[in-house]
Amino acid sequence: MKPSVPTILLPLLLLACSDNGPKDDVAAIHKCYDDYFAALKAGEGEKAADLVDSNTLAHFDRMLQLARSADSATVSGLDVMDKLTVLSMRSQVPVEELRDLDAKGALARSASQGMMASDGPDGLSLGTVTVTGDEASAPLKMYGFPTPATFTFKREQGGWRIDLTSLFDMTRQALGKMGSTNEATDQAVLELLKENLGEDPPAGVWHPAL
Repeated sequence: MKPSVPTILLPLLLLACSDNGPKDDVAAIHKCYDDYFAALKAGEGEKAADLVDSNTLAHFDRMLQLARSADSATVSGLDVMDKLTVLSMRSQVPVEELRDLDAKGALARSASQGMMASDGPDGLSLGTVTVTGDEASAPLKMYGFPTPATFTFKREQGGWRIDLTSLFDMTRQALGKMGSTNEATDQAVLELLKENLGEDPPAGVWHPAL
């Protein structure tokens, strides 16, 4: 009896879905991903911050510097995602705390207070992991199907860490539809910030916090 088409294709499908890399690394990467989003859901900001890579922390450090000292023209000239991040910091972090925060503390605070997405739609999971030396990547899957989003991971001191900046371009594209000019984008960002805060942003939100 001839094998059915699904039977013939099964080995190929299994091969296509298998991870590419040492099993220990792949397992550690899946654990990093699972632990990070579990920490976000639980509001455990410090734990989440311990699971991101140095590239992510460098980005948050830049956002902190801008929140402290950037003038309105500089903030308005940022891309929409960075603009929202800076204005969120100015709106939700007391000035005294903003002065003393470091990048990891800022990320931990954001995660603890729900300023970062804590989960995704039902069915969201990490896809096939490909490890290349000290870097790895994996697409996000929804109900088993790949999405345009890809997570990257870095092996650093302490193990594998998630690089959140790998998702920034896709997020910028989504948020970039909010307005065709800086003025329109600024207004759209303020409306989004108002929705998140439950009230109007502070009057001086465009001006340096310090």
